[in-house]
Amino acid sequence: MGRRPGLPENDRHRAIGMVDAGMSVADVAAEFHVHRATFWRLINRFRQTGTSKDRPRSGRPKKLTPREERYVRLTSTRDKFIPATRVVHRLSAATGVCVSAQTVRNRLHRLGIHARRPHQGMKLTPNHQHQRLVWTNRHLRWLNRDWITCKTTYCSPDDESVPNEQQVNVLDWPSRSPDLNPIEHVWDLLNRRIRENHGDFQNLQELENALIREWNAIPQRQIRKILNGMRKRCQSVIDARGAWTRY
Repeated sequence: MGRRPGLPENDRHRAIGMVDAGMSVADVAAEFHVHRATFWRLINRFRQTGTSKDRPRSGRPKKLTPREERYVRLTSTRDKFIPATRVVHRLSAATGVCVSAQTVRNRLHRLGIHARRPHQGMKLTPNHQHQRLVWTNRHLRWLNRDWITCKTTYCSPDDESVPNEQQVNVLDWPSRSPDLNPIEHVWDLLNRRIRENHGDFQNLQELENALIREWNAIPQRQIRKILNGMRKRCQSVIDARGAWTRY
């Protein structure tokens, strides 16, 4: 016979009443589709305690109280790059509570907060950060069509290697700012297409042919999707006061 995880409270009272009325335990258990041993435990508990409710279960206690959880959340949101191990140390120093770093990670994940790694790249001087802020504030209000119609080349302002003979309009760009340049994501897209659609190349000519073919095959909707995120990129730099962003 089938087994159910547990009887609702009203069914338990009905079942006990049926036994008191003279029905056998086996018949009542079959009526409610529960195992006889399960029903016997229900009868014995009712006779011993006068209630059909389940006994209290201790379960696994929460390792963080609401107040401690709030401290963990605030600590992590105020410093988005702080590792869980450091959150543990700060929690212990502030409250005396000792938990594992994994407990902190699990709690943050339930709250929708995930770890972030600081950008590892070129160092930004105060002047670099200032120039990034000037550039992003200047282009923050650009519309999507402005970015779509703009031909951009990632180079430093004093780079003289731009192919002017090809009549390329170069957008003035802040130096050391690959996180602002959408072409970085296009390169990544091209790289993934090459890896997914091609095997090993026998020579450079095969690689060049594949690159040209895959470049021309990139859907324009994917390019537009990347360009549509330029305003968010600019805002991220402004929010970071010119420092590196997640892009």
